[in-house]
Amino acid sequence: MRTNINRIIYFVIVAAVLIIIPYTFLSLYLNSFVETFRNTFQKNVEFLSNSISFSSFQWDEMYDAVTNDDKEFLEEQFKDIIKNYPFTEKVHIENKKPEFDSLYKISSDQTKIYVEFKIYDSFGEKNIQDKVAIAVFSAQKIVDYMGVKNLEINKFGKPFVYNLRYYIKPSIADISIALSVFSIVLLLLISVVLIAERNYRKVEETHKKALQAISELSQSLLKGVLEPTYQLLLDYAVKIIPGAQAGSVLTKENDFFVFSAVVGYDFETLSKIKLKPEELAQGYTRELKIIKRIGSFDKQNLPDEKIEQLRDSGKTEEIKSTLAIPIVINNEIVAFLNSDNFESENAFGQLSVEIGKAFANQLGLIFEKIRLEKELLEKKEALEYLALHDPLTGLPNRRFLEIELERMLTLAQRENKYVCLLYLDLKKFKPVNDKYGHDAGDYVLKVLAERFRNVVRKSDFVSRVGGDEFIFLLYDCKDYINFLERILGEIEKDVFYSYSKINISGNFGIAIYPDDAKSPDDLIMKADMAMYYAKTNDLKFYLAKNIEIKPQDSKENNNNKFLLIDFI
Repeated sequence: MRTNINRIIYFVIVAAVLIIIPYTFLSLYLNSFVETFRNTFQKNVEFLSNSISFSSFQWDEMYDAVTNDDKEFLEEQFKDIIKNYPFTEKVHIENKKPEFDSLYKISSDQTKIYVEFKIYDSFGEKNIQDKVAIAVFSAQKIVDYMGVKNLEINKFGKPFVYNLRYYIKPSIADISIALSVFSIVLLLLISVVLIAERNYRKVEETHKKALQAISELSQSLLKGVLEPTYQLLLDYAVKIIPGAQAGSVLTKENDFFVFSAVVGYDFETLSKIKLKPEELAQGYTRELKIIKRIGSFDKQNLPDEKIEQLRDSGKTEEIKSTLAIPIVINNEIVAFLNSDNFESENAFGQLSVEIGKAFANQLGLIFEKIRLEKELLEKKEALEYLALHDPLTGLPNRRFLEIELERMLTLAQRENKYVCLLYLDLKKFKPVNDKYGHDAGDYVLKVLAERFRNVVRKSDFVSRVGGDEFIFLLYDCKDYINFLERILGEIEKDVFYSYSKINISGNFGIAIYPDDAKSPDDLIMKADMAMYYAKTNDLKFYLAKNIEIKPQDSKENNNNKFLLIDFI
């Protein structure tokens, strides 16, 4: 009676451990993920808000349109914002005093984000005092845009950021990690049960060895101390599986299996051998198998050349018994882990099979975890790319420009070099959108972006910073006039869209470090002012150093749009 009660208590404890440990680990992991994502989400919302403020609400045309209540122009610009930022649901002007000190203010109603923008002129010298622009963002679309599929913005959820609330659903990756912990615990319990059931020293010592090795391997992999490789896993398999004296790993590559790791054999020769599924002694099956005298199978099923290579480099004539363990991921066999014995055909018993199965299950979980982590890394890299590049043209965006300009100015200061910043505003571009539509305008921008890539040097830099505005950075710029002429030549080349020929031009503002400005922001501002002067005076370009000098109204200047000024 006492024994039965003890067994019941034991199994209750086991069941509780199997449920509590994975659930606790999963909860801690998800909380850590949300905390990290919270900061990333907030930074992205602020970056997007800053981008919209700079590109749309710090602009003379927008300032004048709001002041004059030009509804047609405003509606067109708001459509562009919604198109360029798909998570934006609505943009409108509201009559209210902007009661905040920064360029914008972010708030929410638990599911949607509201961003209020101050409206400035292009030089930031004046702003409208009784009106603000309000953009409504879908918080869920921003989450989806960042590649996070298991977090739902829900007003009944937990507090997130900006008064938003969220609910998180464990993803396959999350569950996989929890299952990895579950598998470790399960293996530990299996080992304990086996020790309890088999009351003799040999089994006890064997299981202690296996328990220690599996625990060491699993903990090291989960903590990132070890990099999971087939060679590492094979080394552990030979170490913990009773009867194993050598081994190999065959991985699937297209329609063949190749040797990816060996213990006790010549890997250089074996790695060149490709085996078809029908040439495998264990067969193409998910069942764990014990194969006796593998050399006999090879003689009947392989060509002479492969038999010779396997005999000389893989000792197939000496192998008495092989335990073949399939590694299955997503219901597909991706590899076979083979443990070999040279002494006995009965080297692998039930104990070896049980440990082999447990180890194979662990391998499947580990490699599934690797695959999922790789996918997450690729998504992270894609997100980082999107954060630094313009989605339409693929050129670096303003954020990337600020990083590169800071780096380039630091290098120029150290090497005593000049840096030229050319601020380009496309001329006659708006009529393209009006006449042919925004698809045509987008096509023109992509064509120009590709032309710019082909012109700039490796040491130079080009970025798109607004709808039709670009910035070029030239390091050690001794011949920037010729460069500008080449760029203008590329801009003014005809662009053929459908059956139409489109021709545009551009106006440049040029600022030079350190003569015109010494900080990134000042350099951009000076170039922007020079570009605006060139644009309003119908010049191809204008230098920031002459921004306060009114050009002489001469016949020569009217005939020559290029105002050639020597480099200082």
